[in-house]
Amino acid sequence: MKGRIIDQYDYSLSFAQVIGQNFKGQSQTDSLGNFEIAVPDSLQIVRLKIFHLNTNAEEYALPLSDWKGHQLIRLFLSGKKLEEVEISGDRWDDNRRQAGVVTIEPEQTVNMPTVGGEFNQVIALLPGVSSNSELSSSYSVRGGSFDENLVYVNNMPIYRPFLAAQGQQEGLSFVNGDMVSGVTFSAGGWQPRYGDKMASVLNIDYRHPDRTGGSAEVGLLGGSLFLEQKVNERGGWMIGARHKRTDYLLGTLETEGEYKPRFTDVQAFGHYRLSKDLADQNRYTELELLFGYGRNQYSVIPTSRRTEFGTLSQLLSFTVAFQGQEELNYQTMQAGLRLIRKWNTQWKSEFIASGFGTAEREHINVQSNYRLCDIVGGGGPNDCATIIGVGGEFHYARNALDAEILSLQSHHEVQIDEKRRLSFGLEWNGQAFDDRVKEYKIVEDGGEELEVIDQADEHHQIFKYWLSGYGQYDWEPLSGWSLTAGLRAIYNQQSGEVLFNPRLQTAYQLPSNPDWVLRAAVGKYDQPAFYREMRRQDGTLNEDLLAQKSWHFLAGFDRMFQMWDRPFKLVSELWYKRMSDMVPYDVDNVRLRYYGENVADAYAAGADLFLSGEFIPGTQSWVSLG
Repeated sequence: MKGRIIDQYDYSLSFAQVIGQNFKGQSQTDSLGNFEIAVPDSLQIVRLKIFHLNTNAEEYALPLSDWKGHQLIRLFLSGKKLEEVEISGDRWDDNRRQAGVVTIEPEQTVNMPTVGGEFNQVIALLPGVSSNSELSSSYSVRGGSFDENLVYVNNMPIYRPFLAAQGQQEGLSFVNGDMVSGVTFSAGGWQPRYGDKMASVLNIDYRHPDRTGGSAEVGLLGGSLFLEQKVNERGGWMIGARHKRTDYLLGTLETEGEYKPRFTDVQAFGHYRLSKDLADQNRYTELELLFGYGRNQYSVIPTSRRTEFGTLSQLLSFTVAFQGQEELNYQTMQAGLRLIRKWNTQWKSEFIASGFGTAEREHINVQSNYRLCDIVGGGGPNDCATIIGVGGEFHYARNALDAEILSLQSHHEVQIDEKRRLSFGLEWNGQAFDDRVKEYKIVEDGGEELEVIDQADEHHQIFKYWLSGYGQYDWEPLSGWSLTAGLRAIYNQQSGEVLFNPRLQTAYQLPSNPDWVLRAAVGKYDQPAFYREMRRQDGTLNEDLLAQKSWHFLAGFDRMFQMWDRPFKLVSELWYKRMSDMVPYDVDNVRLRYYGENVADAYAAGADLFLSGEFIPGTQSWVSLG
């Protein structure tokens, strides 16, 4: 018999002791809250006693005939013995009812080997997701761009630096894996409560500290320090600091030179229960505070680069010599305040104020001279037999970007009854940008012609905002059949557009086999123009740019099953996206250079497969194919 134990906040409880009362057997939960205990088939009623350090011992009784698959046991950590305990199966939870949603256990985000412990590289391994550099935290989803992904931490929006051009310049992404309690990711067809972008939603929950402790890690690529404290039953805090340097990795790149990357990040998170009655889960007020500061410094003095390519009959070498250096400095600060109010057993609200600020500077003075050779027939493996072409380039940049983004949100959820739920909310998002662009390249062809390209000398100051609201209705008309319907509306002050985004999801659990769930979704997803899309390649600004628009169509299934006596889950989806009023762009490593005009229509289609489970006993892992 298998089960899982969680607390009232849906966090897994590890090291809980499970002991049989009317039979001989005992077990202990692992890091994910899972346990397994042998029960005689002759029993009609299973009686368990569960011990955990943070609460009194609790006793549970359940008919053996009702104990099918994994059972979810909720343990309330209040320091008191509670009269009521909720026990339910986990084969029909909210995530299984949502199309395109993948859930990741927090341990996977910490233990998976990535460059510098980068959280977003775990996301790049999910179906439908791709990244063009292991040094980058940027990812694209189902044909979308790097700028079409929503990221939330405890429902607070998260942003990344705007000017970074290459993966090695990005440094650390915002999410600190030591603080994570849960991760859900949707590659399309998500609910109306999330917006306003076109490709994906990454929703991360930072946990509430349940102990006092810490950890430290030191390596050749940097290190981290993490501290947490549960002050009392009302609240606690966490603080994490990370430092990453990738000198050793960058020394293996084709461009040789002196690299000095320094990336530092400090984050703090705290929560406090304002209500006096800690055992009352039907009426309470709670406060959460999130703060993060990041400084990414990247300096390089390039010296040379050599690349060989071609065929056996014509092998070419491209050699470049450099003079000068690049100095890039990106400083970001993010903060958010979240007030959660549970009014009664049916009504829950949350109010969020969050802000983001960035100061980014790029100073570039690099002169390069190149030679293209045919090396077949040369005296040595690196000798040039025939010179095909020579030339040079001078790259100059003095770019500075200052930006502030403020978001005010209000979300409400009303549980009408066991089968029906109504959600609605409003959000105001304001953006101020001060962008100074002074950049050019001088190209020399064969020592004869000089040409100035990619020249931009602009200074833009802009403030704009959009207002959005949503209504969402969740309904279970029949047991095992759920419907989610809603509408998201957006007013874009910059373009004057009023956009309406209807969205519908449905899921059906087969009565004959509850391990199978069929799902489908359709919806409209519009993305009001951000500053990056508005700036043309010559540095000028198109302030009349319309929102990019898309329709999502998804159909698929997920199946839970046992293999090797261990739990597994298979998810499969077919998807199609139709897009209009698109803004084309050129991809240069991780920098997108937009054309600044709504001149394209597009579509993307594909299929995704995702298999997760305990390939190794006690360890969650997955394999995906898109």
